[in-house]
Amino acid sequence: MVEKLRYAYFPGCSSKSSSIEYHISTKNVAEALGIELIELVEANCCGTHAIEDYNEKVWLSLNARNLSLAEKLGLDMVTICSSCFLNTKKANKMIRESSEAKEEANEILSKIGKAYNGKVEVKHILEVFVKDYGLSNLREKVKRELEIRVAPYYGCQILRPPEITNFDNPEHPETFEKLIEALNCEVTSFPEKIDCCGAPLTLIDQKLHREMVKKILNGAKKVKADCIATLCPLCHYALDSNQLVLNFEPKIPVLHVTQLIGLAIGLSKEKLALEKNLVSTKELTNKYHL
Repeated sequence: MVEKLRYAYFPGCSSKSSSIEYHISTKNVAEALGIELIELVEANCCGTHAIEDYNEKVWLSLNARNLSLAEKLGLDMVTICSSCFLNTKKANKMIRESSEAKEEANEILSKIGKAYNGKVEVKHILEVFVKDYGLSNLREKVKRELEIRVAPYYGCQILRPPEITNFDNPEHPETFEKLIEALNCEVTSFPEKIDCCGAPLTLIDQKLHREMVKKILNGAKKVKADCIATLCPLCHYALDSNQLVLNFEPKIPVLHVTQLIGLAIGLSKEKLALEKNLVSTKELTNKYHL
C-alpha cells in the first residue's frame, strides 16, 4: 500500500496555456494513483532565465514567493515543467546556501507580507512517480498492455547543470527509461534524448530552433519509435508543433509523460486530453478502442 503523498503543485505558465493537456493529464493521473496535488493557484511565473539575466534580484524573489506558498502549506513543491524545475531549484539552493540571498529575497517578500525559510524541497513529477510513488507500485496499476515503442526525451533543463538539478546522470540518464519499462512499454533510447530542443530560440532564430528539433525527430525516427515521451511542456510543444511546420514524415505522436502513464493505467483519452495534441494520437488510441 502506498503512503499518502501530498505536494504543493506548481504547473507553471506553459502547462496552463500552450500545453494545457499536460496539466489536465497530470491532475487526472495523480488522482487515479491517489497522489494529492494542491495547486498553488496564487503562484507567479518562475521568470525563466530571461528574467534572471535581466535582474537576478527580481528573478530570485519571484521564485522565493512561490516557495513561500508551498512552505506555508508545509509541503514540498512538485512541478511538471523542466524550466520551472531548474529555476525554482536554483533559487532554492541559493537561498539555502547564501544568507545574503535569503535576506535579499525576504526583504522584498516582506513588502507583501511573505517570507521564505528554505524548508521546501523541489521535485519534478517524474521523481514523484519513480522515487516517491515507486515503480513497483506503478507497475501494479497497469491495466493496458500498450505494446508500443517509446523514445524517452529528457531535454536539457531537467538534467543540467547537475550541481543544481541533482536529478540523474546528465550524460547517461535512465530514470525515464525505468518508468517506461514499468509501464510494460519498450524503450527505444536514442542519443538525441538529452539534446536541447532550442525552445528559447523560437523568437530569436527559428531556423536554428527547427534544425535542432529536426535532429531530435530524426533520432526518434531512426530507432523506429511509435511515439516520443516528454517531460517538459516547452519541449513537447517544440517537438509536436514543428512536425507540422517542417512537414516531417512519418509523423511521430508526442506524449507527455502523464499521458503515457494514463494510457497504461486505463484512463480515457478525454481524461488525458489527447485530442489537444497537435500530431494525431488516433493511431495509438484506436489500437485500444479508446
